[in-house]
Amino acid sequence: VVHDSAVDIVVSRGVQMVVLALLTGGLAWAWTTSLGGVEVVRERFGVFAAIPLVPLQASVTVTPFPDEVIGFANSMLYGFAAGALLNWSAWMLGAYIEYAVARRSAYDFDFHPDRISGRLPRLMRRFPPEHPAYLIPARQVPIGGHIVNSWAGAFKVSLWRFTWTAAIGLVPGSIAIAAAATGVVGWLG
Repeated sequence: VVHDSAVDIVVSRGVQMVVLALLTGGLAWAWTTSLGGVEVVRERFGVFAAIPLVPLQASVTVTPFPDEVIGFANSMLYGFAAGALLNWSAWMLGAYIEYAVARRSAYDFDFHPDRISGRLPRLMRRFPPEHPAYLIPARQVPIGGHIVNSWAGAFKVSLWRFTWTAAIGLVPGSIAIAAAATGVVGWLG
């Protein structure tokens, strides 16, 4: 069913989920800033400071703004292993948000993947959006993660397949950001 009015589109679940993610991130950022910044929060709350930082990074992940800055800060504050784990966790949460928004939007706009499958580039027809050979490596290119999350949701890739391929595909970036951040700390320190 295609919605006829803009009001139906605005109140769709997809839009509500994006607003919720942005609101959560905004509140986490405001709270962190009101306490004196990320380092003050870490000193005051220790490892529990990551509780607001992960949702903050996840909410920025679904926007065009670079969430790597938060991931870099997490890694500088908590070290390589914890930083990589925090980055991975935030990106997984962000991936779920994008997947859910795309899946709901596909439903709201009556999107049928079979209508466009024949018009996809040859490489995408060879490795369709539900294929692990697409879901994992496509995350390694700039903005690839956003595309993968959205296509997987729109093409109704099973949540299980999406989860395990995202979990694998997000590891290299998580490690790279954590390694760079801890390298900077070592170089400065």
